[in-house]
Amino acid sequence: APIRPCGCLLLLLLCIRSARAQSLATYASRIAGLKGDDTVKAMKVDKQGNAYVVGNFGAGSITIDSSTLRNFGPAPTLLAGTTSDCFVAKFRPSGTVEWAFAFGGDKNERIVDIALAPNGTGIFLVGNFESEVLVFSSQAGSPVENVIYGATSQIEFNTFLIRVNPLGKVVWVSQTGDNDVAGMVIDADHDKIYLVGA
Repeated sequence: APIRPCGCLLLLLLCIRSARAQSLATYASRIAGLKGDDTVKAMKVDKQGNAYVVGNFGAGSITIDSSTLRNFGPAPTLLAGTTSDCFVAKFRPSGTVEWAFAFGGDKNERIVDIALAPNGTGIFLVGNFESEVLVFSSQAGSPVENVIYGATSQIEFNTFLIRVNPLGKVVWVSQTGDNDVAGMVIDADHDKIYLVGA
Protein backbone atom coordinates (compact mmCIF):
# COMPACT_ATOMS: atom_id res chain seq x y z
CA ALA A 1 0.00 0.00 0.00
CA PRO A 2 1.29 3.52 -0.68
CA ILE A 3 2.64 5.58 2.20
CA ARG A 4 0.21 8.34 3.04
CA PRO A 5 1.52 11.62 4.49
CA CYS A 6 0.45 12.28 8.05
CA GLY A 7 0.91 16.00 8.43
CA CYS A 8 -0.88 19.15 9.35
CA LEU A 9 -3.95 20.50 7.63
CA LEU A 10 -3.86 24.26 7.62
CA LEU A 11 -7.27 25.91 7.31
CA LEU A 12 -7.35 29.68 7.13
CA LEU A 13 -10.61 31.57 7.63
CA LEU A 14 -10.15 34.86 5.84
CA CYS A 15 -13.58 36.07 4.80
CA ILE A 16 -16.34 37.59 6.94
CA ARG A 17 -19.63 38.36 5.26
CA SER A 18 -23.10 39.67 6.18
CA ALA A 19 -24.37 41.49 9.24
CA ARG A 20 -24.31 38.21 11.18
CA ALA A 21 -20.49 38.07 10.67
CA GLN A 22 -20.67 34.58 9.24
CA SER A 23 -17.15 33.19 8.70
CA LEU A 24 -16.47 31.42 5.41
CA ALA A 25 -13.33 29.48 4.57
CA THR A 26 -11.72 31.00 1.49
CA TYR A 27 -9.03 28.35 1.13
CA ALA A 28 -7.41 25.35 2.75
CA SER A 29 -3.80 24.28 2.29
CA ARG A 30 -2.02 21.09 3.25
CA ILE A 31 1.39 21.03 4.93
CA ALA A 32 2.45 17.41 5.05
CA GLY A 33 5.42 15.32 6.08
CA LEU A 34 5.75 11.59 6.73
CA LYS A 35 6.18 11.66 10.51
CA GLY A 36 3.70 12.42 13.26
CA ASP A 37 5.93 15.08 14.82
CA ASP A 38 5.68 17.47 11.84
CA THR A 39 3.89 20.46 13.37
CA VAL A 40 2.77 24.01 12.67
CA LYS A 41 3.92 26.16 15.61
CA ALA A 42 2.64 29.67 14.83
CA MET A 43 1.04 31.88 12.19
CA LYS A 44 0.77 35.64 11.61
CA VAL A 45 -1.21 37.64 9.03
CA ASP A 46 -0.07 41.02 7.69
CA LYS A 47 -2.19 44.04 6.72
CA GLN A 48 -2.38 42.85 3.10
CA GLY A 49 -3.82 39.47 4.11
CA ASN A 50 -0.65 37.42 3.55
CA ALA A 51 -0.25 34.57 6.04
CA TYR A 52 3.14 33.49 7.40
CA VAL A 53 3.31 29.98 8.83
CA VAL A 54 6.20 28.40 10.75
CA GLY A 55 6.77 24.92 12.12
CA ASN A 56 9.05 21.96 12.65
CA PHE A 57 9.46 18.67 10.78
CA GLY A 58 11.35 15.47 11.45
CA ALA A 59 10.64 13.69 8.17
CA GLY A 60 13.19 13.55 5.35
CA SER A 61 11.15 16.26 3.61
CA ILE A 62 7.95 18.24 4.00
CA THR A 63 5.55 19.41 1.28
CA ILE A 64 3.82 22.78 1.41
CA ASP A 65 1.40 22.82 -1.51
CA SER A 66 3.71 22.21 -4.48
CA SER A 67 6.96 23.11 -2.65
CA THR A 68 9.01 20.23 -1.20
CA LEU A 69 11.60 21.16 1.42
CA ARG A 70 14.30 18.70 2.50
CA ASN A 71 15.58 18.01 5.99
CA PHE A 72 19.26 18.88 6.57
CA GLY A 73 19.88 16.05 9.04
CA PRO A 74 22.26 13.15 8.37
CA ALA A 75 21.07 10.54 5.84
CA PRO A 76 17.38 11.52 5.88
CA THR A 77 14.82 8.87 4.96
CA LEU A 78 11.12 9.22 4.27
CA LEU A 79 9.95 8.16 7.72
CA ALA A 80 12.79 8.28 10.23
CA GLY A 81 16.49 8.50 10.86
CA THR A 82 16.84 12.27 10.65
CA THR A 83 16.63 15.31 12.90
CA SER A 84 14.12 18.08 13.53
CA ASP A 85 14.34 21.10 11.19
CA CYS A 86 12.24 24.25 10.72
CA PHE A 87 10.14 25.67 7.91
CA VAL A 88 8.56 29.02 7.10
CA ALA A 89 6.07 29.75 4.31
CA LYS A 90 4.27 32.83 3.00
CA PHE A 91 0.76 32.36 1.64
CA ARG A 92 -0.86 35.04 -0.54
CA PRO A 93 -4.46 36.07 0.29
CA SER A 94 -5.58 33.74 -2.52
CA GLY A 95 -4.04 30.77 -0.70
CA THR A 96 -1.14 30.17 -3.09
CA VAL A 97 2.38 29.87 -1.66
CA GLU A 98 4.56 32.88 -2.57
CA TRP A 99 7.70 31.35 -1.03
CA ALA A 100 8.78 28.70 1.46
CA PHE A 101 12.10 27.56 2.83
CA ALA A 102 13.56 25.20 5.42
CA PHE A 103 16.53 25.53 7.73
CA GLY A 104 18.36 23.23 10.09
CA GLY A 105 21.51 21.20 10.50
CA ASP A 106 22.95 17.86 11.53
CA LYS A 107 21.23 18.01 14.94
CA ASN A 108 17.89 19.40 16.15
CA GLU A 109 16.34 22.80 15.53
CA ARG A 110 12.97 24.01 16.85
CA ILE A 111 11.15 27.14 15.78
CA VAL A 112 9.03 28.70 18.53
CA ASP A 113 7.39 31.89 17.25
CA ILE A 114 7.10 34.43 14.44
CA ALA A 115 6.51 38.20 14.54
CA LEU A 116 5.96 40.74 11.77
CA ALA A 117 7.34 44.26 11.69
CA PRO A 118 4.31 46.62 11.58
CA ASN A 119 5.77 48.52 8.62
CA GLY A 120 5.94 45.30 6.56
CA THR A 121 9.73 45.29 6.16
CA GLY A 122 10.62 42.24 8.19
CA ILE A 123 9.59 38.79 9.37
CA PHE A 124 11.27 37.66 12.61
CA LEU A 125 11.71 34.01 13.55
CA VAL A 126 12.80 32.78 16.97
CA GLY A 127 13.66 29.31 18.22
CA ASN A 128 16.37 26.96 19.45
CA PHE A 129 19.17 25.15 17.64
CA GLU A 130 21.96 22.75 18.56
CA SER A 131 23.71 22.18 15.20
CA GLU A 132 27.20 23.54 14.62
CA VAL A 133 26.05 25.20 11.39
CA LEU A 134 22.54 26.45 10.55
CA VAL A 135 21.85 25.75 6.85
CA PHE A 136 19.07 27.40 4.81
CA SER A 137 17.38 26.31 1.60
CA SER A 138 19.62 27.64 -1.18
CA GLN A 139 17.32 30.44 -2.30
CA ALA A 140 16.90 31.81 1.25
CA GLY A 141 20.43 32.42 2.52
CA SER A 142 23.94 31.21 3.25
CA PRO A 143 24.89 28.87 6.14
CA VAL A 144 25.48 30.49 9.54
CA GLU A 145 27.94 29.15 12.10
CA ASN A 146 26.75 28.54 15.65
CA VAL A 147 29.32 30.70 17.46
CA ILE A 148 28.29 29.27 20.84
CA TYR A 149 28.74 25.65 19.70
CA GLY A 150 31.19 23.80 21.93
CA ALA A 151 31.26 26.54 24.57
CA THR A 152 30.27 23.98 27.20
CA SER A 153 31.28 20.37 27.76
CA GLN A 154 28.05 19.08 26.24
CA ILE A 155 26.03 20.12 23.20
CA GLU A 156 22.94 22.09 24.15
CA PHE A 157 20.26 24.18 22.51
CA ASN A 158 20.96 27.86 21.88
CA THR A 159 18.52 30.56 20.76
CA PHE A 160 18.38 31.96 17.23
CA LEU A 161 16.68 35.15 16.03
CA ILE A 162 16.37 35.46 12.26
CA ARG A 163 15.19 38.41 10.18
CA VAL A 164 13.69 37.58 6.78
CA ASN A 165 12.65 40.17 4.19
CA PRO A 166 9.22 40.08 2.45
CA LEU A 167 10.79 38.21 -0.51
CA GLY A 168 11.83 35.26 1.66
CA LYS A 169 15.54 36.09 1.93
CA VAL A 170 17.46 35.89 5.22
CA VAL A 171 18.73 39.38 6.16
CA TRP A 172 20.56 38.45 9.35
CA VAL A 173 20.84 35.81 12.08
CA SER A 174 21.55 36.58 15.75
CA GLN A 175 22.13 34.04 18.51
CA THR A 176 22.41 33.70 22.26
CA GLY A 177 23.32 30.97 24.72
CA ASP A 178 19.90 31.06 26.37
CA ASN A 179 18.01 27.93 25.37
CA ASP A 180 14.44 28.20 26.65
CA VAL A 181 12.90 30.98 24.55
CA ALA A 182 9.08 30.85 24.53
CA GLY A 183 7.92 33.82 22.45
CA MET A 184 8.64 37.24 20.99
CA VAL A 185 7.06 40.69 20.69
CA ILE A 186 8.04 43.74 18.64
CA ASP A 187 7.93 47.25 20.09
CA ALA A 188 7.78 49.23 16.85
CA ASP A 189 7.59 52.62 18.60
CA HIS A 190 11.01 52.07 20.17
CA ASP A 191 12.51 49.83 17.45
CA LYS A 192 13.06 46.91 19.85
CA ILE A 193 12.42 43.15 19.89
CA TYR A 194 11.73 41.38 23.18
CA LEU A 195 12.21 37.66 23.72
CA VAL A 196 10.47 35.88 26.59
CA GLY A 197 11.24 32.55 28.20
CA ALA A 198 12.27 30.76 31.36
